[in-house]
Amino acid sequence: MVPSSVVRELHRLERRRVKGARGALALARKYETYDTDLEGDAAMETLGRELQGWVVTLDRELRARLESNDVGVLYPCGRQRLCPSRGIIPTRRDAGP
Repeated sequence: MVPSSVVRELHRLERRRVKGARGALALARKYETYDTDLEGDAAMETLGRELQGWVVTLDRELRARLESNDVGVLYPCGRQRLCPSRGIIPTRRDAGP
């Protein structure tokens, strides 16, 4: 899922022709949008906590904050690879044993 505030921000960045915004928006469109009034990092953190899911980010400060709150983080660590945060594996309540 992608918070609606993130989708709105990607649209703004695309209109300003920020490098990478169009690709990020195309990727975001492949996922369900999570409607929220929260903005930016707060939306990502809340969604990660509520859904007990992973947050994908390049932002090191956000990554550190998420890790300190036991929210799993995936971050780019190569051309086409994502690495997990240190020892944090979110467990969904609806997941089987």
